[in-house]
Amino acid sequence: MTDHFRLSPTELRLALRDQGYDPVPVSGVDMNVKSAGKRPVMPNWQNRCFEPTLEEIRSWEARYPDSCNTGLLCGRLIGVDIDILNRPLAAIVEEHIVDRLGPTPLVRTGRDPKALLCYRLAVPIDKIQTAAIHFTDDPLEKPTKVEVLARGQHFVGFGTHPETMQPYRWFDATPLTVAFKDLPETTYEKLLQVVAEAEEILRKNGGATPRERKQENKKREDKGRRAAGFRSHEKPDRATIEEALAHVPNDFDYDGWIRIGFALYDGLGEAGRDLWERWSATSPKDDADFTSGKWSSFAGGRSVTIATLFYHATQNGWRRQGRSGAPRQDRAERRASADPEAEPQEDDGRPIVRFVYGKVPEAVDRMESLLLEARVEIYARAGALVRPVLDTVPAAKGRMTTVARMCPFTTVSLADRAARILRVQKFDRRADDWLDINPPHEMTATLLAREGLWNCPQVAGIITTPTLRPDGSLLTAAGYDPATRLYLAHDPDFVMPALTERPTKEEAHAALQFIDRLLDGFPFVGPIDRAVALSGIFTAIVRGVLPTAPLHAIRAHTPGTGKSFLVDLASTIASGRRCPVIAAGKTEEETEKRLGALLRDAVPVVSIDNVNGELGGDMLCQLTERPLVRVRILGKSEAPELECRSTVFATGNNLVLLGDMTRRALVCSLDAEVDRPELRTFGFDPVARVLADRASYVAAALTVIRAYRVAGSPAVCGPLGSYEDWSEMVRAPLIWLGQADPAESMETAREEDPELSAIRELIGYWRDHLTLSEGYTTNAITKIACAKVPTSSFDFSQQGFLLPEFRDLLLRQAGEGGVVNSRRLGRWLSRIKGRVVDGYRIEMKVDSSNGNRFSLCQIGSLASGWSAPEF
Repeated sequence: MTDHFRLSPTELRLALRDQGYDPVPVSGVDMNVKSAGKRPVMPNWQNRCFEPTLEEIRSWEARYPDSCNTGLLCGRLIGVDIDILNRPLAAIVEEHIVDRLGPTPLVRTGRDPKALLCYRLAVPIDKIQTAAIHFTDDPLEKPTKVEVLARGQHFVGFGTHPETMQPYRWFDATPLTVAFKDLPETTYEKLLQVVAEAEEILRKNGGATPRERKQENKKREDKGRRAAGFRSHEKPDRATIEEALAHVPNDFDYDGWIRIGFALYDGLGEAGRDLWERWSATSPKDDADFTSGKWSSFAGGRSVTIATLFYHATQNGWRRQGRSGAPRQDRAERRASADPEAEPQEDDGRPIVRFVYGKVPEAVDRMESLLLEARVEIYARAGALVRPVLDTVPAAKGRMTTVARMCPFTTVSLADRAARILRVQKFDRRADDWLDINPPHEMTATLLAREGLWNCPQVAGIITTPTLRPDGSLLTAAGYDPATRLYLAHDPDFVMPALTERPTKEEAHAALQFIDRLLDGFPFVGPIDRAVALSGIFTAIVRGVLPTAPLHAIRAHTPGTGKSFLVDLASTIASGRRCPVIAAGKTEEETEKRLGALLRDAVPVVSIDNVNGELGGDMLCQLTERPLVRVRILGKSEAPELECRSTVFATGNNLVLLGDMTRRALVCSLDAEVDRPELRTFGFDPVARVLADRASYVAAALTVIRAYRVAGSPAVCGPLGSYEDWSEMVRAPLIWLGQADPAESMETAREEDPELSAIRELIGYWRDHLTLSEGYTTNAITKIACAKVPTSSFDFSQQGFLLPEFRDLLLRQAGEGGVVNSRRLGRWLSRIKGRVVDGYRIEMKVDSSNGNRFSLCQIGSLASGWSAPEF
């Protein structure tokens, strides 16, 4: 060992730096700070002490004069700290570490027998340590552990230890005599292993964490309490205590003898004195006067209860007799003998699931298996378990119809369904038998939470009307259909007529005319609008088997023209009831949440009613184009992923589609050409006609589609991106039978798109006043559009805008507070860049330093206009 107090702190730290170490000024033991003698007071010392310069080290003694201890910064240097006060155990652990990591010349101690061993790493690591181990129940006992001090830490190498007030000592060598590069190198993997093995050594020698010790004591108390058959707030009778005490030999040490006394006093109070004295007298060491006098001291009480006596009694073979006279079984014995598939009682044929704490997963597995074996209608949808719900609701003119939806299971509804199929049992200590209980919340909640692990089938949607499968076969059987993953809930009054096996084109014409006559009273603007209405009817019938389908928008100029009535007609044919509607929200997010609630329930037809003006948004685009969508649910923060198999309509006066929605929706325009269209009279009520014979209209629609397939699906129209399956099953059969192409309405919607109009307007101004292909920042574009000129030849102070129409366009798209906002203008240009309109498009060159530059380019040429005016 060496004495290092001959050097001043600065000289010591400079010498350590020369040896490749990073010194750390540490508080002296006399400082009034927390952990004085071990804690640095320098702010941000972890970074400031890493590779310090000579000037920095020399400044420390003046800045921190009381920091007279010196530590070593860890990182590539690590210290394996053996924080064990038990000398033999500390020696065992140190020997094991040296055996695993190899010997090291640097071993330091501050308080014997604790020690710290130094090693070197190629790459710094984070701290590794054992759990805080205790060997007694003494709350004042300091934890024992082995810790690898690493990145962001330090250890004191020189100075005074705050507990022993003696210098830290190094054995054999010190960091002043052994350079950092000469330390033995180890690895992260070896350190992980040696720390784990050190913890195992501590545990084998009786160590445990405070939590583990407390749990072990509680287990003993619980076992004793169960053996006596009473609960924590109950007191056993004297006979049971006396019987248990007779099984406890008096061979304890003093502490054990006292614990039995406390236990007896807890159970019987002063009345237990005679049992205490009689039991104590069985020991040859008993002093009758001392034993008698000790009894009164137990009245003070402590944490020992009567359960301690029962625990020791059971350890010596005692078992309290049950009602049958047989020894009672503890929980471990019952668990070991419990049969998870016990035989049902004679009066009940339901299978049994036994609920045992610690075996909840097994009980849940069995419950799920039994539910599926019993063919309980339970399916997975949108991250939840759901069940079909059928309601009978009024349809029209006194008729009733069946509506269906998918309802998510709750813990209560799942428990109700399970209780009808199986029996759940739990062992009752008082009855000393397995008794029936309601399915516990823990079981039902666990099953509901097993998203991705369910064995039940996925359901894509629910329908009440027979439909066609993608392969052309009919889906007419009630219940779940694995091929389409649809659930067909039959309306009891719906009777499907017999269908021709191979319908002809003539039969298809007749079937289409049968449906088309329902539309005679609607004031369609043109043939395309009538075709869109037919498309809506056919789509609603077969939407369940289509991965995607466009939205059908019904619009007019005047209220009362029949927009919602047309949607009701399609919904009545497809589902037997008028269409459920939602109002468009004030924001896109609000509309999304309202739609999400209906889509989660797999409602087959839904309508966004009375849209005022413009309709668009990312959610509606995804809903019509993607098979899987994530929607936010109204009133909840969740956004489950679900399959959309719902036909979506939208109605509104002067409804206009925005942006990408123009190619994802079909538009049907109505115009009654009268002031009060709601006062018109019709020759018949189409909805009432459908309700009187709904099955015939469904059969007619299926006949049209099947006839087209029987004919070989002739090519009558081009492809429609994102809607190939819909085009083949709905659009093509209509065109094949002479109807207009409903997809042509998309072009009308595109031409009416306000954003397209704004882009055309921008391109026109750009060609007239800016240079083609030359890049402009948004500030430059704004400067040109908002340039001012004098408006009077006599007063140059009167000025107006040179290009007021150009400025007005930018204000509409990016205006804020009456001026053009450059950031909003940049976002708009970024959104429309690359879109080809009339042979031109906006292109963007990213420039993070000076701002993105935008240019107008003509497709297929290098055309350029005249230069913009300079300012």
